[in-house]
Amino acid sequence: EIAGRKVTVFEQDDTVDTKIATVVVRAATASLLDDLERAIDDGVATVRALCKDPRLVHGAGAFEAELAKELTAFGNTTTGLDQYAIKKFADAFDVIPRALAENSGLDATVALAALKANHDAGDKAAGIDLRADDPDASRDDDDDASATSPGAPKVYDAYAIKENALRLAVDAALTVLRVDQIICSKPAGGPKPPKQGAPDA
Repeated sequence: EIAGRKVTVFEQDDTVDTKIATVVVRAATASLLDDLERAIDDGVATVRALCKDPRLVHGAGAFEAELAKELTAFGNTTTGLDQYAIKKFADAFDVIPRALAENSGLDATVALAALKANHDAGDKAAGIDLRADDPDASRDDDDDASATSPGAPKVYDAYAIKENALRLAVDAALTVLRVDQIICSKPAGGPKPPKQGAPDA
C-alpha cells in the first residue's frame, strides 16, 4: 500500500535469465492509456521487424519523395498512355510528406516544394523537418526550413514496414481497378403491396 492506495508490485530478480518482460503503464485518462498502449505496441512491432530485417530507409518523407522523383523520371521516358498512370502513381507518394507537414503545423505546399528541390539537387536523405518553426532548434542554414538541413537529425524507417505498406497499397488499388461491374441486389420479399389511395368510384 502506497500513500493509502493499494498497488501491485512486479519484481524480477536480476539473476533470473528470462526473455519475458512486463510493461506497466499508468495514465490519467483511458484515452491517454490507449495511446500509450498503441505506442508500446508500435515500438515492439518495429523492434521485431528490425530483428527479422535490419535494413533501414530514410524517413520523414525522404523515401517517398525519392521514389516519386524516380517514378516521374521513368514516366517521362515512357511513351503511350502508360506514362500518365506512372506519373499519377508517383504523385500518390506525396501524401506521406504532405501529411507529415500538415500534422506538424507547417505549410504543406512550401514543405513539399523545398523537399522536392532538395531531392532534385541530389540530397536523397532530405525529409520533412518538424523543427522548421522552432526558434530554439539548431540549424546550419538560414533557409526557409521545410526540409532537412545538414544539421537536422536523421530519421529512419524500417525497410520491411515500408515494403509491406507499399505492397498492400498497390494490391488494394489493383483490386479496385479489377472491379468492372457492381451488381446491386434487389430487396428481398414477395410481391409489392398495392398502393394506398382512394377506392375507385
